Amino acid sequence: RKKHAIVKKCAEERGISNKNIVNDYAGIVSGYEVSIGMFGREEGYALFGEMFLSIGGKEMTWLWPGYEVFDALDDPFAAIKAYWTAYLDAAHDLSLIDYEIVEDGRDTFRTDITYSAYDDLLFGVGCPELSSLNSEAELCAMKTSFSSSDIVLTRKSALPNEDGRYAFVWKKCKDNKEWKCLEKM
Repeated sequence: RKKHAIVKKCAEERGISNKNIVNDYAGIVSGYEVSIGMFGREEGYALFGEMFLSIGGKEMTWLWPGYEVFDALDDPFAAIKAYWTAYLDAAHDLSLIDYEIVEDGRDTFRTDITYSAYDDLLFGVGCPELSSLNSEAELCAMKTSFSSSDIVLTRKSALPNEDGRYAFVWKKCKDNKEWKCLEKM
């Protein structure tokens, strides 16, 4: 309850009115603090991050159909770009993110997440180290969905020296050698 009040106040100060975010993140921050209290900061973070990604990745997977669904369409890459953009638009409409399309080419599609309510809240309550976990869970789920395709998805920092700002880059690879190179990024 104490953590919920802190998270709620922080959300109000930042203009975040989505009650689901407040409730979810009060629980996340409380769980994280218990983890670091029991295991110390380094091990507590590692264990909590592993648990969060395991649960979050599975939760996010239901949002992403298997590649076969896209592959059945005339232009799978265009369909993936449309699906991803619709996903971002829905999150934007809920005031969860701001984003911009930075590159929209035939073989590459880059979107920058320029604001995340989740990250903003985590920074505000003093847990900036948790801010990358949401996008990591999304990335994990999407990579699972596209593992059988010739599409590689990478996540990078979008703005230098600003945690919590990410670029998602979708790239259609022409051959296996290019795919292996991109996968290491």
